[in-house]
Amino acid sequence: MTDWIEWRGGECPVRDGTTVDIKTRMRTGVQYPDASLADWSHIGSATDIIAYRIVKEEP
Repeated sequence: MTDWIEWRGGECPVRDGTTVDIKTRMRTGVQYPDASLADWSHIGSATDIIAYRIVKEEP
């Protein structure tokens, strides 16, 4: 598993189908089996992603 990567908003930083753990402003360690399903933009809410790490990359 990779180290946490700081995130400041924008387009999804990994390929579709990549499994990631994310940290939001309000909680830690939420896992998305497909990163493209997460909202990577920042709108100033508690659900903004502030860091992520790759669990499994799809080829």
